Amino acid sequence: MNPATGPTPARSAPGTAGRWGRRAVLLSAVLVLYLGVGVFDHDVWSPTEPTVAGVVSEMSDQGGLAVPRINGLPYLEKPPLYYGSAWLIGRLAGRLDGGILRLPSALFGVATFALLGWTARRLYGEAVAWVCALLAATCFSLVEVFHRACTDSAALFFAFLCFTVFAESLRPRAEAAARQVLRCDVLLALALALSFYAKNFYTLLVVLPPIAAYLVLRGRVRRLAVLLLLSAGLLALVLAPWCWALYREGGWPYLRTVFLDNTLGRFLDLREWGRALDTPISNAYTAEKQSSPFFYLSAMAYLPFPWTPLVVAALVHSLATKAGSELRLFLKIALVAIPTALTLSASKVDLYLAPVLWVAFLMTGGWLHDLDRLGPAARRLDRVVITANVMLVGLILLAAPLVARHVLGSAAPLWPILPVMAMIAFLALRFRRQPIEGSFLRASCACAAAGYALNVLTLVPVLDQERSCRAFFEDIRPELEGREVCTLSKDDLRLPLIEYYLRRRAVLLDGEADAVERLRGPARVGVLLPASAYPAARPLLADVPHRVIRGTRGKQPFVLVVNP
Repeated sequence: MNPATGPTPARSAPGTAGRWGRRAVLLSAVLVLYLGVGVFDHDVWSPTEPTVAGVVSEMSDQGGLAVPRINGLPYLEKPPLYYGSAWLIGRLAGRLDGGILRLPSALFGVATFALLGWTARRLYGEAVAWVCALLAATCFSLVEVFHRACTDSAALFFAFLCFTVFAESLRPRAEAAARQVLRCDVLLALALALSFYAKNFYTLLVVLPPIAAYLVLRGRVRRLAVLLLLSAGLLALVLAPWCWALYREGGWPYLRTVFLDNTLGRFLDLREWGRALDTPISNAYTAEKQSSPFFYLSAMAYLPFPWTPLVVAALVHSLATKAGSELRLFLKIALVAIPTALTLSASKVDLYLAPVLWVAFLMTGGWLHDLDRLGPAARRLDRVVITANVMLVGLILLAAPLVARHVLGSAAPLWPILPVMAMIAFLALRFRRQPIEGSFLRASCACAAAGYALNVLTLVPVLDQERSCRAFFEDIRPELEGREVCTLSKDDLRLPLIEYYLRRRAVLLDGEADAVERLRGPARVGVLLPASAYPAARPLLADVPHRVIRGTRGKQPFVLVVNP
């Protein structure tokens, strides 16, 4: 206090204003990347979005939220949480388009990064928490999954939520309070139960093994038993209404599909036994089967890309040092238990391993938090790793427009190169003396998010011209006026496109011979043949009066054959 002038709080005010300003900039970078670009700026793209589009359009036009359907056929490979979320947003918005279908994924993504930041903040402070959240938000695999309509986004959110709740129970004060631990276990059990509606038992398969291994290792078998009982009880309670709805709609076959086919059929390799149980749009017994026990080793390397060097350095540091806290011990256990549990499953997809990124980025936060306690030699090595990784990201962002222009063979805009170069220059000048500080990584991640957004903004319109089927259906719609729509496609990739774009169901044909009979008949029909199947069907159509309509723009999944 200055006696002459009285209190002078002005010194702390700018610091507070500066902190809020930095928070606003960092949050804006994430929101622009996840809500500003890549969501509302393009049409439905394969491979997952046609399925979501077909199910949600069926919900919107035909009603019925309990049983996901495509063209009237039950599609029970995934529960209805994501589809219902997109349906609700569509009802509130008064429309249904690609952006509405993708918005739940984007929201799940933002919530997922908030959960990661929450745990990191409780462990390492706000500065490191922003780094962890921003590293995840600019990780290529998560950028991709949270920018497309798919049930994986909801499953990832629940996996991060479960780990976050369990981590809260491992904080020192919580560990000393039995009531606090029990409250966390109840919340964890509830999250596990609700996660079934995202992707069946997937979240339980990913979350429970590392938690069980940790509790057994620490001698807390009683707590594990209580957690398992709570999870089983809440799971039964949460699923009871849906089970009743499934039984009322389709009886025991629907329940068998959900709880047997989609569980044992994916976890175990029962292809020969279960092949007869597969339906035209459900192939739980035969899909995504891999036998290699090393399938997930390569995924461990590229899932955190482009931050793999940082993550590798963090893992080496974490594994080479004493755990120091209960949560750090749990992270080490989870790093091994998650891929091990997934390896035991017969169905293997690299994205199934994505929950391990919660572990990887928290370990990265711990490494950054420990940098001040490392010796000069280690700090120099860490500085090289951090600087090299940021330079790698900058080179990727600079090269992206050039590579896209070459690969796509189109005049993709090159102007994002200039602002990316400006951001690289800013980082080089601003942090040339101490690039190892957390502020450097925060600024680098914010610039990376901005660079991603700029590249997405320019590349999406070019990609949409090649990946969207909308132009094809706009071309054929006049030809289908007054005609019955028929198709040979009985899969979850092409069949839902018909209902989504034409907003009508198609008659499912048994084969090329059935299509020929329809075209010969007196009724006016239009048969949508898969583009790949049309050459084989041409000889059968030689003696049938017909016209062939092909699309002239965009992706062409079908060939339309109409009779006079």
